[in-house]
Amino acid sequence: MLCEKFRQNVEFIQDLPRIMGRIALPVAGVNDLIALRESLESLQILPVYFSELNSPLLKEIAEKFNQSTTIYFSGDKTQSKNELIEIIKSKDSTYSPLALYFLIDNKIETSNDVINNYFDVLIKEVKFDKEIKNLIIISTICGSINGLSDGILMI
Repeated sequence: MLCEKFRQNVEFIQDLPRIMGRIALPVAGVNDLIALRESLESLQILPVYFSELNSPLLKEIAEKFNQSTTIYFSGDKTQSKNELIEIIKSKDSTYSPLALYFLIDNKIETSNDVINNYFDVLIKEVKFDKEIKNLIIISTICGSINGLSDGILMI
C-alpha cells in the first residue's frame, strides 16, 4: 500500500546532510554527486505519494505541483514558473522546497538574488525540522560558490 511504496522509494535517499557538507567543504567526490542525484530523483517522486493522503490542502498543493511540472515538460515554462513560485509562497514544508529545487534543477530561475530570496522564505517562514533547515542553509552556501551549483545539478 501507500506506506510500502513510500518506504521503497525512501530507501534510495542517501545521507543528504553529510553529502551537502562534503560538497560545501569541498571534498565531495563523484560518488557523493551521484548519491546526491539519486537522492534528489527519489525525492521528486514523493509528491505522488503525498497526493494520496487525505488532507485537502496537501492534496491541492500536490496537484498544483504535479500540474506545474507537467506544464513545464509540455513546454510552457512561464506558466510553470508562476505556479511553482505560488507553491513556494504557500510555505508548505513539503512542496515549497520541492518547487524551489525544481526551479533550480531545471534552470527555470537563474537569478541568484531571486533564488536566495526564495531560500530565505523557506528558511525563515516555513516550519522545518532543524536537520532540514540546516540542509537548506548548506544548499544556499553551495549555491553561493561559483559554478558549484551547476556542476551538482547537471549530473
